[in-house]
Amino acid sequence: MTETIADVLPDNDSGAHPACGRHTQSASDPASDNPPLASGSPLGGHSPARQMVASPNAAAARPLVWVAREPRRAGGLRGRLEAAGFRVVVAPATRIVPPVDDGPLAAAVRRLAEGEYEWVAATSVNTVEAVFRAAAHEGLELATDKAKWAVVGPATGTALERLGIAPSLTAAGSARSLAEVFPRPDRTGALLLPQSELAPMDLADALAGLGWTVDRVDAYRGVPAERPPELADEAPALVVVAAGSAARAVSRWLPGAAAVAIGEATSQAASQAGLRVLSVADEPSDDALTRAVIAAAATTTGRTRDDQ
Repeated sequence: MTETIADVLPDNDSGAHPACGRHTQSASDPASDNPPLASGSPLGGHSPARQMVASPNAAAARPLVWVAREPRRAGGLRGRLEAAGFRVVVAPATRIVPPVDDGPLAAAVRRLAEGEYEWVAATSVNTVEAVFRAAAHEGLELATDKAKWAVVGPATGTALERLGIAPSLTAAGSARSLAEVFPRPDRTGALLLPQSELAPMDLADALAGLGWTVDRVDAYRGVPAERPPELADEAPALVVVAAGSAARAVSRWLPGAAAVAIGEATSQAASQAGLRVLSVADEPSDDALTRAVIAAAATTTGRTRDDQ
């Protein structure tokens, strides 16, 4: 059984340890596009969960966690957090909309359909969906033999496969890991890098440093969504953020809120936006995020490993 919030809340002196997770107050890596959630291996290696005793105040005693994601992409995480004893609200902090100028993306998908790129590097599910929407708008089909696709992680790869293309390269879940495993050019050297409007140039610069001619285009942008009505009467104890744009939107409503980040890039963006990052997932998966949320919850109650 997996550890639950009951194992780390200070309701007695049992000495149960908090789940593994990296605590942090800041991060040093540059912010970048971040991958969507992906399910990892089952949680394991933790002490058996103790049952929470039902009482009139039981619901209030369970921390409220806001997962700032689209529900269709956060079902697995929601189930894990609820099983661990949290109350969970799943609602996006941003809406994905086309870039202000969609001309460069339209031109890029035409070149992609004509075989002018050797590779496409996709840094998120949003990126994949934006490219295929643009192609459909242009009346184009993206053939599998026109270019190789590299994806930032397994979830982005799954999104690509659902659209009929198998990735030729899958990184470990971050822009940095994608740059580390990317090959050097051996043909035209032309590479398409569609990203969020707010994504920094770090990945583009790294790929150019390998010898690629990088065509970086804005594929989409995130704009603040409405504040979730479920949070009208109660602020969350923790907010899970998986992109810098989400962190910035959250900070508009909840300045200084306690946050859990999906990775180092999002952690830095969240800190820069004024959120208090208490824990960072050690990989971009639902299981790792669950561990990080439990660890952050232990921090908010004043219990850390040093207290055990």
